[in-house]
Amino acid sequence: AAQSTGPLLVWRGPGWRAVSAPLTQTEAALMQALLDGFDLDRALSLAGSEFDFSAWLQAAVREAWLHRAEGLNTE
Repeated sequence: AAQSTGPLLVWRGPGWRAVSAPLTQTEAALMQALLDGFDLDRALSLAGSEFDFSAWLQAAVREAWLHRAEGLNTE
């Protein structure tokens, strides 16, 4: 099987088995920015205007990529 040469996401799937999927450069940019501690607004701007957040969020929820969500105190 051919190996991917671009960004690759690896996560724990059902039964603790490893699951992987290739990422686009924009998906990788968003996820790296979030891992680096940027807020969602900044991470989305780093991913670029072509990034489809709705599609990414659906996949993130479906595949359990999300660790937690935190609200911001805007007061």
